[in-house]
Amino acid sequence: MRRGFTLIELLVATGVFLFGFTAAMALFLLGTRARAQADGMLRLSLAASSIVEEIRLEAGREGTASPAAPSGATTPPFAPMDYLGDGLAAIDSSVIDGTTVAEDDNTLAGRLFPYRPQPGIWYRVISCVDEKGDATDKLATALRFDLLVVWNPVPDLSLTLDELARRQRLSGKPEFTAATDQIQFLADFMAKRGFAVRETAWIIRKPSWER
Repeated sequence: MRRGFTLIELLVATGVFLFGFTAAMALFLLGTRARAQADGMLRLSLAASSIVEEIRLEAGREGTASPAAPSGATTPPFAPMDYLGDGLAAIDSSVIDGTTVAEDDNTLAGRLFPYRPQPGIWYRVISCVDEKGDATDKLATALRFDLLVVWNPVPDLSLTLDELARRQRLSGKPEFTAATDQIQFLADFMAKRGFAVRETAWIIRKPSWER
């Protein structure tokens, strides 16, 4: 005589199946999220390398002869601190959309710059000093850049670190006495959350102004 399954046995079997299926689905979702995050970090790292290379190619050109200057004259070299922002010292980063912004303005302090070759990639040089840690020596040839690169799929026309921090629901943000402290704090926060990478790179700029 064949004996069928009781209702209790069916319920237990269903419970075991649902428990195993839920655990497997959770592992699948976790793996998918980890893979997406790894792909994003790889993309940010590759973009950071490209940005550093572009800055390296441009660094030092500000000392070449100026077409408007008398014969033999050169434009003055820039100090390391002049590379803060988009990393291009020849461009005045205090002018945003044709409007001059004060140096202590939070909009300038936390402004990010779009990396045109890769849509969705934004970056900022958050510090630049020479081998002695000096940010004002205009004749320095070795410069250490601290670069922040973030991924932002939203088609923003402009972007700041404050805006990204609000989107990530950053709470308990301390009060800052200097804009540089705020930038460092927000950059660390974004990097720890996996939404950005920070890369330190040494760049030797050609001392063309010595010719």
